[in-house]
Amino acid sequence: MFLQALELCRAAGMVSLGQVALDGTKVRANASLRKAMSYGRLTEKQKVLADEVSALLADANAIDDAENARFGKDKRGDELPPEVARRESRLVKLAETRAALEADAAALARKDAEKKARDKALVSGYSCMATTYHKAK
Repeated sequence: MFLQALELCRAAGMVSLGQVALDGTKVRANASLRKAMSYGRLTEKQKVLADEVSALLADANAIDDAENARFGKDKRGDELPPEVARRESRLVKLAETRAALEADAAALARKDAEKKARDKALVSGYSCMATTYHKAK
């Protein structure tokens, strides 16, 4: 059901499908005395991390300003296309997409039924039985 909804959204131009990769690697861990931090080292590390966070926020603000210049203020750039934004056009697009999905499903079912019929014909063609008759004396 989710796959059908995703296909419907993709066909309507509402999403784009890409690759998603997950890694379920299990890593055995153990606390290290060597990596334990003293108060002084912790303070130094905090300063370094604060500088890194400031740099990341500055980059994010620069990207935000560039996107505002490109797409306009209060727009993200991923708004719905105009033909999908209105309800009437969405309904038409959804009906067209649903008809296409149903046609694809019917074609797939027809192919599957034809394949099953061919396979059944092949199996029944080779299932012969040999019988012998004996006369009673």
